[in-house]
Amino acid sequence: ALSTAYSVDETPDDLLLWIEDKVPKVYEGAELADAYEHLADADTWLGRVRATQNYTYWRYATDNVAAGVASARRSERGGWTRYGGAPYRSSRDGTRDHVAEQIARKAGVSTATARREIIPYLAAMTHHCKNRELTVQMAARYEMDEEHVAFVTGSGKTTNKVGNIVEEAETRREEVAVEHSGGAFAAVEEGAGGDGPGGDGETDDDADADAAGDDEGADDGQAGLSEFM
Repeated sequence: ALSTAYSVDETPDDLLLWIEDKVPKVYEGAELADAYEHLADADTWLGRVRATQNYTYWRYATDNVAAGVASARRSERGGWTRYGGAPYRSSRDGTRDHVAEQIARKAGVSTATARREIIPYLAAMTHHCKNRELTVQMAARYEMDEEHVAFVTGSGKTTNKVGNIVEEAETRREEVAVEHSGGAFAAVEEGAGGDGPGGDGETDDDADADAAGDDEGADDGQAGLSEFM
């Protein structure tokens, strides 16, 4: 059981949730009580990981989830058990895979590395959005929406806290885009603004001057857009 737990592509958090969902199908009575005690110990170790960011504690969590639960079995049970997938897996897996792909693309690592190393680290650093500044930076860097921030931090995606973090992250991304646009956005705003509510505020002299400088202005705008891209 222990070697299988270490070989699967799952974090101890997900492994705990899966076994917790399935253990009542095969254990009962005193065996079930002992199994849940080991799962509780595993959850305690996972809490220490989040609190200290010391991922060596994952080993003790996995030991309890796998070997501990297996040791709770006192008798053989015949027949065949249909386990099925965990109820949380379909949507949770999709969200996790999307977040892992975003992180992998931005960080220049494999999706597997993002899923097994970076996501758990970010989850510990931004747990329940307690470090708000770091959570905003994470959302901005990896272009996360409410669902993705909620997944990593363990917060509810419908909370105002998560919504405000995502809004601020979007604002920061826009500011960075403008900063690296080479003035392209400012040029567009000036051209569209004009001096009056009904016109573009351009005199005949201005029009002549603009016509004479069209080529030069076009070159400047193109350079800015190229730099932005």
